[in-house]
Amino acid sequence: MGDSNRESSCFPWVSLEPVDLGLADPRAYRRLAAPTREQISSGILRQGQPLPSITVLNRDRGHARETCSKAYRLLEAEGLVRRIPGLGYFVAVRPRSQNERTSQVRGPT
Repeated sequence: MGDSNRESSCFPWVSLEPVDLGLADPRAYRRLAAPTREQISSGILRQGQPLPSITVLNRDRGHARETCSKAYRLLEAEGLVRRIPGLGYFVAVRPRSQNERTSQVRGPT
């Protein structure tokens, strides 16, 4: 038996392939926040609409509770969601379109 096979045959039950536990990428919370951000920007989620609880995100998406919480905190810091203690997270604002932003800078025409 050659040396190249020795490692794999010693412990055949051990996988040497990397396992994604959601912890390997420190930006997992950013990936989790992205679809919600897109839904808010596109108007699918509207101002005042409740978001899934952290427990539901944890269960449905398979991320750690802290990762789910950090995703919502990121969206909150961006001003897209707001947290109401005891009630959960809600869509905070209706994002303005490019035309609305441009007209606000230029003033009314």
